[in-house]
Amino acid sequence: MRCSFLIANYNGEQELLHCLQAIYASAEKDFEVIVTDNASMDDSILKVKQNFPDVRVFSLRENQGVPFALNHAAAQAQGDFLAVVHVDTCVTPDWLSNAIRGLENSETAFAAATRIMKNDSVLDSAGYGYAQTGYPYRIATGKKPEKAGKQKIVMAPSNAAALYRREIFEELGGFDETLFFTLEDAEIGLRAAMRGYDTVFLPDAVAYHSGFSVSGGEESDFRVRFKARNTIYIRHKDLTGWMRLKYAWHLSRGERRVMRKSRKRGMGQACKQGFNEAYDTVKRCRKAYKGCKILRKKKISRRMFRNLFKRKVW
Repeated sequence: MRCSFLIANYNGEQELLHCLQAIYASAEKDFEVIVTDNASMDDSILKVKQNFPDVRVFSLRENQGVPFALNHAAAQAQGDFLAVVHVDTCVTPDWLSNAIRGLENSETAFAAATRIMKNDSVLDSAGYGYAQTGYPYRIATGKKPEKAGKQKIVMAPSNAAALYRREIFEELGGFDETLFFTLEDAEIGLRAAMRGYDTVFLPDAVAYHSGFSVSGGEESDFRVRFKARNTIYIRHKDLTGWMRLKYAWHLSRGERRVMRKSRKRGMGQACKQGFNEAYDTVKRCRKAYKGCKILRKKKISRRMFRNLFKRKVW
């Protein structure tokens, strides 16, 4: 089979139906769709089974987080490629064919970051970059479509609509389930880059993302908390000691600036809670991923790592 679509669902009834409708309108027809449900309390799964009987549905007894649900779906997948799509995303008919073609044409690419739109005139993202202050950021978010640029190498794809090579995804051990929610895409992209794999941005593969509606919106306390927490997790798990030492001033400055911005938006408590939770569990986080010993592989030079950093702040 050519491709497996992986969807993690939690109370996304209407969004999920629209997402599946868009997927089944794809020009490329050699695919399967796998939905892992995180113990939803709405009628999501019932509606899927009624309207899309070909979808393979797996229901978990409790909400174990987005990365766990996606890894669970990936374990059932039969496709050569894994397409991860958010429930509130609608792919265009040629999204899959363009993404597969672009990924196949790039020999060192592990994943394809696609052009994700909020609407016809505003970009949601063109993949992820990694700020010098230690924060993953969505490239060109909120800008006009032409600002996405041409095909290029970025740090990571956005899981709003991303395509992965299955064999490399499995080699890396899948998404980090410690994160629970948000930034699992940025983390695996950084981890892949540290092992010498690229993520290629493909402007011709277009999807529309309504903007984190299922999680309460991009500016919800829930999202701010987990974004702050997971940023620290990623830093301590994936970066070497000398990297953290070299950029210590920038990393500290980034935390202070993010806290100030969060307080101005009335979300300082959620951000502080995320930071505190992260530092309280750093040791557990660093031990959580033993399958990918990045730093001992020596597949990335210091110069290459520095090129991942851009002078931007999340």
